Amino acid sequence: MNPPTQDVGSQVAMEMLSGNFIGNLVQLLRDEITELDDDPVLGRLLEGSVDANIKAAVHFLVTDAEVKDLQVPAAAIAHAQEAARSEIEISLLIRAYRIGHAEFLEAAMSRVSMLQLVDGSLTIIKIVNRAAQYIDKVCKEVEQAYMHERDQWAGSQSGLRWGWVSQLVDGNSVDVAAAERALGYRLDARHLAVCVHIGGLGLRARDSAARESVLRHTRDLLLKHITVTAPPLLVDSTIGESWMWFTVPGDFELDVAAVAQGVVAANVDVRLALGKPAGGAPGFRRSYKSARQVLAVVAAKEDSGPVVAYSQIASVALMAGDIIRLREFVSDVLGDLAADTERSARLRETLCSFLMNGRSFAAASALLNVHRNTIQYRVGQALDVGGLSLADPDEIWNIQIALQACHWLGHSVLRGTEAG
Repeated sequence: MNPPTQDVGSQVAMEMLSGNFIGNLVQLLRDEITELDDDPVLGRLLEGSVDANIKAAVHFLVTDAEVKDLQVPAAAIAHAQEAARSEIEISLLIRAYRIGHAEFLEAAMSRVSMLQLVDGSLTIIKIVNRAAQYIDKVCKEVEQAYMHERDQWAGSQSGLRWGWVSQLVDGNSVDVAAAERALGYRLDARHLAVCVHIGGLGLRARDSAARESVLRHTRDLLLKHITVTAPPLLVDSTIGESWMWFTVPGDFELDVAAVAQGVVAANVDVRLALGKPAGGAPGFRRSYKSARQVLAVVAAKEDSGPVVAYSQIASVALMAGDIIRLREFVSDVLGDLAADTERSARLRETLCSFLMNGRSFAAASALLNVHRNTIQYRVGQALDVGGLSLADPDEIWNIQIALQACHWLGHSVLRGTEAG
């Protein structure tokens, strides 16, 4: 006569603690997921977590305790927290639990099969169900502990890193060597600063995991277009912004349009403000300041696009600090073409495209996707409305600057509708 299913299940479970099952499982995890054994601390915590989990799982199976009363081993929580601080992906941690779960079931069912029980299937069902309940509860709490620790750790680390960055961009006297060690980033290079806003200008993703994913995706996307000489620096500020610095070679030129196309194609909900590359620790600050000028120019322009570089707005940025005089300049240069109307906006866009593309009707036609004859007609209309002439190179230069100011600063430099 076979012993009761309950007793067989308990017997099988207790046998899991004999022999070298726990040691073999630890070695298997080290072989399969090398990141979990990167340093001695992680290695010891892995051993402790596996030992505590197997013993707790056996106890759960033997006692028939309620799932709600199941206590996740402290060693498992400690291992999850250290994994978070070591920046190990949560997916790797959960994978380790799934491997352990599979090995536990295989060993248990193998033992049941060896007993050749008449009602062995009932024992297997019991073990499978209880093991599933255990692994689900533990994985849920381990993941929660990991996420909480990661957020806490990232916050404290980011605060320290931003402290160093703040000193550098504020122009304070800084121990450059100490700053480099703290940031893990060399300052004796040529830097390109990029400000990243998630979910629109000035908005942050509320879900920290989603935010981190977007930032990594954005960094990787930029690296497809930026030639770097060292890994980039990524730091969250204390005012809801994320900043990246890339070390670039001296002859580097960024294809802004290609980056914008990449952002749109990847469907990443970010807006990027790119500074002007500059060298050394002073260049770290200058590139940051120029990216800040980009932010100031495009802050009120919702249709500025996902990527704007300092090179695109440099002339406007230099004048944007005195908006009253800039408005006067625009009005003086463009006349009635500075009216804040849809018709004037269309004519300004056409004239700007025409001038910025070597006064080529064909190039402007391709850029705006309208017929060449339409471009020619609108250019003529723009010149007539504004009373403009393209005979004087100095006047052409002023017209281009005024058109750029209208493009980037919009209503703030235009005449009211009553004026035109």
